Amino acid sequence: MHRLALLGLVVACSSEPAGVRQWPADVVGDKVRDAKLAALKAESDALSAQFDRDHAKYDATTTTTKVATLVAGWNTVPITEYPTSFWGIWADGNEVIAGGHQNWLVASSDGGASWRRLDTKAFATTAEKEPLISQVWGSGDHRVVIGFENDVVGVSHDRGATWTKVALPVPGGTKESEDQPRALWGAGTDVYVSTEPGALGKQISVFVSHDDGATWKVSLEKPASETNNTFYSISGTRDGREVYVAGYLGSKAALYRTRDRGATWQPVHVPADVDLAERVAVVGPGELYAHFGIPDQHKNVRDHTIAHTRDGGQTWDRIQVKYLGPAADIADDNWWEPYELAVAPDHTLYVSLHGRQTAMLESTRDGGKTWKLELADEQPQAIAFGAGNVYATVHAPALAILKTK
Repeated sequence: MHRLALLGLVVACSSEPAGVRQWPADVVGDKVRDAKLAALKAESDALSAQFDRDHAKYDATTTTTKVATLVAGWNTVPITEYPTSFWGIWADGNEVIAGGHQNWLVASSDGGASWRRLDTKAFATTAEKEPLISQVWGSGDHRVVIGFENDVVGVSHDRGATWTKVALPVPGGTKESEDQPRALWGAGTDVYVSTEPGALGKQISVFVSHDDGATWKVSLEKPASETNNTFYSISGTRDGREVYVAGYLGSKAALYRTRDRGATWQPVHVPADVDLAERVAVVGPGELYAHFGIPDQHKNVRDHTIAHTRDGGQTWDRIQVKYLGPAADIADDNWWEPYELAVAPDHTLYVSLHGRQTAMLESTRDGGKTWKLELADEQPQAIAFGAGNVYATVHAPALAILKTK
């Protein structure tokens, strides 16, 4: 009896609850699963190690040590072996600053022959530790930079040796979900920055600083009805007495001018058939070039002309840009249009062209009567002039430098 009772107790303790089926332990299946997870982890670790080895040669804290020899004509000058690309550039005499991806900001004091990297740790954010530096401006000892699709506005008062990240006086700050810096331009101690609305932004604004970027105030503000409303471009006379902003507002072209250092702004007349003002380049008082967008008519073919005015926008003349690229690039569904505009001290107009299969830089020295191909297969994001040179960013870890003297 004692043995039978003990056996019954064991059976009772090991029986399944009603309605519940207990699966036998799958020892083999667990081992296969663990082996697969281990293999995946090993593969991931190997890929990570390979990535580290492949990028070990890219020293993100230094630039190339080779000093380039600039010759007459265009020179491609490598700045770093790190696979970044440069977007913004500023020049004054032999001093040049360029900024780009991965928080890169470099400076040259010999006209672009050699470069050194500037410390930009102050721009790192929790959300984005390596933001894009998209535009650069400088005057005297002072430098100002902005990012693109991030909240970077940086100021240096020691020629770029150290930087301070500043906040524009936007409600809530210049956050990605609210307002983002877009365009930058300055003259003397005056600096202008425009912002475009993020996902939660409700206005487009132009901010002005009269102390080299140390303090800012709202200069021009307009309600934004669409997320792509923005002031794309800012340009003015060399003395800063006349400044223009160009953009897109409420499905219409937006072009405004100030003649009192941003205290007041007046709308500038634009041709009736345009839907946006993409770029503006000021030659002198009342004289400027602009690229106006024309509503799409046939297979996304945009406007191939540059507008020119000598009377502050009361009347405009159209300058046809002569396309000097391969004919195949404008056939079928392909298209091209002017993009960046820049006017050199000798009044040469430089125009970058872009499209689905088009990237080049052209120039005209006679108001558009004749055009010259400067760079093929390159579409500069920014152009600057200094010491007889033309500097162009080419979306590479290098710059294109045209030595004219």
